[in-house]
Amino acid sequence: MGYTIYWKTKPGKKITTSETKKIVKSLRTMVNSIPKVKIETIGQYHLFFNGIGENSHETFAFEGPGEIDFAFCKTARKPYDKYVKKALMRIQKITGNKLIIHQDGFNPETDPPGWKNYVSED
Repeated sequence: MGYTIYWKTKPGKKITTSETKKIVKSLRTMVNSIPKVKIETIGQYHLFFNGIGENSHETFAFEGPGEIDFAFCKTARKPYDKYVKKALMRIQKITGNKLIIHQDGFNPETDPPGWKNYVSED
């Protein structure tokens, strides 16, 4: 079953170098605390993660600084879906809500508390 989360930066907004470093640090801390999720690659300005084994699907990728024209992650509603959402929530908090986030419907099983507040209706 397909299920995708999409995001981009708001028009005229860019993720700064300072924000990028904070995001990578925050996501690394989050992913390292989750037993069924692993970091696939990490650098000063990027971090990619996925589920492990049967819990994996497509890799979540964050790359900065700058604009994000279009990014997405197909999670197929697998357990790591919740951590993709938490990652985007962390990015929003660090950047002061510079992202526009859309998804293919809500999923109560993997939607973290407050997730609906981060998803754009338009």
